[in-house]
Amino acid sequence: MNQIETNDLFKCAYLLAKSYRLTETKYVDGHQVRFTIEGENLRDEEINYRTGNAQVNPLQLKECLDFLREELNQTLRKNRTGRTHATYTTSRH
Repeated sequence: MNQIETNDLFKCAYLLAKSYRLTETKYVDGHQVRFTIEGENLRDEEINYRTGNAQVNPLQLKECLDFLREELNQTLRKNRTGRTHATYTTSRH
């Protein structure tokens, strides 16, 4: 079983859309959220992402992005202490 930790929201969404598992979402260094992903052949899929050879269903990718944004925002809300601005914002059209 392979595992990676990343704060790259798009890479994480891509990997989730490819059926990898999100095992942890954590707040680190007082300003960053990191996602831990695990699954078989994870390194190969990460190479596909980095080299531009990634292919994924766009609707699944959107659903995974929405899920991760909610995870990120929940983690920020739980850990925010005395902060007046969010680390991550998004606009919806």
